[in-house]
This record gives sequence, C-alpha cells and structure tokens, in this order.
Amino acid sequence: MQDFDPTPHTNTSDLYTALINKISSTIDCIQYSLSLNHNNNKKPSNDHPPQPPWWNSNCIEVNNCRKKALKNFRKNPNIINELIAAEQQAKVTFRNAKRDGFKTFCESINPFTSITQIWTTIKKFRHRSLTADSALNNNKNIEQMHNLIPSLCPQSCFKPFLLTSFSPTPECKNFFSKPFTHHELNAAINICRKKINSAPGLDKIDNFILTNLPDNIYEILLQIFNEVLNNGFFPTSWNDFKIFFIPKGNRANSAQSP
Repeated sequence: MQDFDPTPHTNTSDLYTALINKISSTIDCIQYSLSLNHNNNKKPSNDHPPQPPWWNSNCIEVNNCRKKALKNFRKNPNIINELIAAEQQAKVTFRNAKRDGFKTFCESINPFTSITQIWTTIKKFRHRSLTADSALNNNKNIEQMHNLIPSLCPQSCFKPFLLTSFSPTPECKNFFSKPFTHHELNAAINICRKKINSAPGLDKIDNFILTNLPDNIYEILLQIFNEVLNNGFFPTSWNDFKIFFIPKGNRANSAQSP
C-alpha cells in the first residue's frame, strides 16, 4: 500500500472509495498467499463425519439435488417451492433408507454379536447432521422476520433520504471545526487497539487492520477526515449498513417479543 497515490481523486468520496479498495485488494492478496502456504503445508485430514450405515446411492442423489436447489434459491428466492420440494424428497428418502438400513442391521444380529457393537451401530443411526427440514424452517423464519420488521421499524421511523452532508455553524467553526491532528488520530487508533475484536463494517476492514496500516495510509485517512469536517460532506458509502436478526434460542415466541 506504499504506492497508493491520492492525487488523481478529485473529491473526498472518490478518495475514500479508492483507499478502501486498495486496502481490501491488499488484504485479499495477503490472504491468498497465506492460503497457498497453508495448503502446501497442510497434511491430509479426514475432518468430515463418517457417513451413517444407512447411507446409499439414493441418499447421495437426493442430497446433491437438495444442495443444487438451495444454491438456486440463494440466487433467486422466488423459487422457494423448488427448494421445499427437494427438501421433502430428501426427507422421505432419508427416512426410508434409515428404516431399511435398521431393518437389515437387526436381521444381522446373532447371539455372538457383542453389545458394544450393537450400541455403537445404533448410535450411528442417530446421525443428525443430515436432517432435511431446513428449508421449511427457513421459510417460517423469513415469514416471522417480515412480520417483525413493522414492529421494530414503524412507518414513522422511515425517512425519504439519509443525511449525506451537514453545515457547521459559524459559532462552532471557531472551536469544534479545527483540523484533526496526528495526535488525535493516534489516540483514535489506540482505542481501536483496545477493541481489537470489534466487528467490521461492510468494507470488512476491522480494528486489527486499522491498527496495522502503514504511515502513508494514516496520512490519507487524516486528510479524508479533515476534508469531511471542512467541506461538510462525507462518503455516501457511510450510509450503507446491514442488519442481522439474532434469535433468542428455542423460545417459541421469540419473533413476537424482540
């Protein structure tokens, strides 16, 4: 990032966007290099859970169809019925395969079969990572969230436009509009060091990255902050945000009591 040149950018918003893109591209290159080294040094492992004893070719086929339907649904949420049908087909197939597999296992038991082997196999039949009701639950959760939004954000909360500029009064210009100094910027960076695990924004630049930038980037950040203060205009990307709904465990009425 030492080669970043702020001069071609004529306004604060373009300069800020170019700087964020430069930081993000640099991080991507570092992560890519680290991933190559990790893959070269990584020993082959088998972290995936073993398949249950009732798993067969039919299960593999419907499971692939379910994954494909989920992938298509993420691209186009309007085809929810296709995803639900794939989930239901997978659920029926898994249930039949488990029933037939357990029947075959019971027929194979004889007086010489050890108790340990019996209980170990029974536990394998209780494989729960292959349940196929996620689409129905997700559809229900989506409906609950749509019903919850009006109660959290009534129409009175919505405004036609978000503020993108401000006009400092002459009274505050004399004191509060003095340019930010390097000392103030360093103080803000030190606060970020104390909150190193803070969640990043949409630009994915967290406090760890902010506290490890080169000095020339800090100079550009200081320039951006002072231009925002002096011109009364800040980058439009600061108006972008994302809201996550956090469920309250298994409470049945969690959607009705935020």
